[in-house]
Amino acid sequence: QRKLIPLYVMDSIIKNVGKIFTRLFLQNLIEIFCNAFDVVDNQTRASFIKLLDTWEQQGVFAADRLQQIRNRLAEILKAGAQQQAAPRPMQPVPLP
Repeated sequence: QRKLIPLYVMDSIIKNVGKIFTRLFLQNLIEIFCNAFDVVDNQTRASFIKLLDTWEQQGVFAADRLQQIRNRLAEILKAGAQQQAAPRPMQPVPLP
């Protein structure tokens, strides 16, 4: 949940102050957003997606940048699903 708070602050600055901050935040947005998304729980991930949706609906960032984020999020989710589906190695059973 703590990973989401700085993104909300950034969102507020961009929406209330404007263009100069949009350009500054955009420099590292994809990396910051995706790295944070990768380490949070699924409930917090849903909030990340909602924030991304509002940016898209309000035209806060260019559509191609938002698509890059969505593509990376899909990769993160796919990698997580593959890890869960991978068979776990058997633990050796001690003999009596």
